[in-house]
Amino acid sequence: MTFIKINPYEEKFLTIINGESSLEKFENWLYKNEMMLKSQMPNEIYNELLLLNYKSKESKYDLAKTLDIDYERLELYEIQQLLKNELEKEPILKSVNYEIDVYELAFISFDFEIGNLKFRMHNPFKMDKFPKLTDTERENRLLENFGSCKQFLISLIDSIGTDNFRVYNYKKHEQYDNMTATKIMQTKENEYKILINRHYGYINKEYIKQKMKNAWL
Repeated sequence: MTFIKINPYEEKFLTIINGESSLEKFENWLYKNEMMLKSQMPNEIYNELLLLNYKSKESKYDLAKTLDIDYERLELYEIQQLLKNELEKEPILKSVNYEIDVYELAFISFDFEIGNLKFRMHNPFKMDKFPKLTDTERENRLLENFGSCKQFLISLIDSIGTDNFRVYNYKKHEQYDNMTATKIMQTKENEYKILINRHYGYINKEYIKQKMKNAWL
């Protein structure tokens, strides 16, 4: 497995955008860790950080620009950490529900949980006589076919940082109009959409089918 790594100031920025810390705390941290930060960034960048007004409304955007934040990379890191943490336990599939995708009506989606992770995924299985099945029968088919949760989580982790997995990051695309954003969020023909907790991702169909070949019945 290849894990995405982030540096200390990216990790601090992540706590800010997730509402776990504040810009004022970042400013204090900046002063207290001068030597460490100067070893990881050019002096001029550090000096720019010192000059930011952390009390202004624009300071979060100014901070992201100064640090050259890659929002998608940070989100991929978060997803990878979620999956990694769950993989350290004994992952069990539970709470399966059949859902209509309100944004993409052509797709069949299922909500399910693996441990503490909540997923919504386009159905990867062919189900005979699907329209005639009840919701309960559809849900039971997913449970019967899913196979190894551990292998599924490993497959997702391995896909992150490759062409087999992409993520839609709202922060990166927040300046787009609704029509453009909707187009970006559309599933491509060779993908399944997958929601992992609050993270929207898209995984290559052939990749996940091959990875789960011996697990999905």
